[in-house]
Amino acid sequence: FLPALDSGAPCALLDVPVVSDHADPHIGHLLGLTLSRAATLRHLADALPQGAARARLAAAAQAHLAAGLPAVDRGDFTTDHWLATFAELAQTAAGSRTR
Repeated sequence: FLPALDSGAPCALLDVPVVSDHADPHIGHLLGLTLSRAATLRHLADALPQGAARARLAAAAQAHLAAGLPAVDRGDFTTDHWLATFAELAQTAAGSRTR
């Protein structure tokens, strides 16, 4: 699983997706992907021992969460009605590190 993760080598899976139009119902799905990745990356980070790989996954999870949360209440029905579920999963995962 991503053997070069702890070396700092580029890894597209850790990049936050670029959402060019938040109102576009197709592109808007990248917002859900962003929040889903935030949750998954946090869980993966929590499963690793302390070290560079864990820190990198945790930082990527936080970046995804920070990028995705503002989209949850933009007032656009095309995304607002379902993004809250992904936001809750991401925030719950973010809280898992304190358990």
